[in-house]
Amino acid sequence: VYAGTDSAVSDRTKPVGQGDATGSIRVSGLAPGKRLFFALVPDRGAPLVIADRGLHLKTIPNLRDIGGYRTADGRWVKMGMIYRSDQLDRLSDSDLGAMGDLGLALVADLRTASERSHEPDRVPAGAEHLVLDVAADSKGSLGGDMRQAIAEGAGPTLYHCTSGKDRTGWASAVILTLLGVPRETVMADYLASNDYLRAKNEATIATLGKLPTPIARENLEPVLTVRAAYIEAAFAEVDKRYGSFDRYVREGLGLDDAAIDRLRTTLLSGAPQ
Repeated sequence: VYAGTDSAVSDRTKPVGQGDATGSIRVSGLAPGKRLFFALVPDRGAPLVIADRGLHLKTIPNLRDIGGYRTADGRWVKMGMIYRSDQLDRLSDSDLGAMGDLGLALVADLRTASERSHEPDRVPAGAEHLVLDVAADSKGSLGGDMRQAIAEGAGPTLYHCTSGKDRTGWASAVILTLLGVPRETVMADYLASNDYLRAKNEATIATLGKLPTPIARENLEPVLTVRAAYIEAAFAEVDKRYGSFDRYVREGLGLDDAAIDRLRTTLLSGAPQ
């Protein structure tokens, strides 16, 4: 096992631990305050790089990596390549600095013009800012510029909306499904927003509950949280309109076989089993 702050764990001169096919190790003495990646290098076969998906930044709680998931054919979604998050306008200076360590090449804003005007993004230095107003875009969840940037390996990419759970949740579900991640794993990633946003949602409920005309928790929770029925309805609508997810990808998102192959080559590691 090797550790590093870059997503490839390029320095593999000194292992931080070793073990058998099963078991666990405890690693200490690593650089504090940095996101760490761990390369698991077996005696035979390809290495696997893993990390904590969550970045655990206070002012952007739903920032997380969508990598590290296994596909149905035995490959893995690479980590350190694509991130999803909630709104970026509330980023503290320290959290903005921590985001800078991700080396983002592209930040895609899925929000409406009104949202962007009232709560403009704070974007790490060096990252291109791309507006993808999906509510106004009839061509699908991923704009052509974003698809091209990912497929051509422009660098780590982040996309977000306001809470990072609805528009961002659907975009994540599309990407993971396209890469071959099983539906139950896609569902788990979607529902994880409830955990990452729990403290933020509780603060919102408490604030709105103190208004002169308070809004009850039972009326807020369906809006502030995600539920399995929501994403199931989205996939059902895809089947209704296009007949299958594959047709949605090709006709709704405009991806041909070559573009799909490039995305999978860029974002997947390992070989099909």
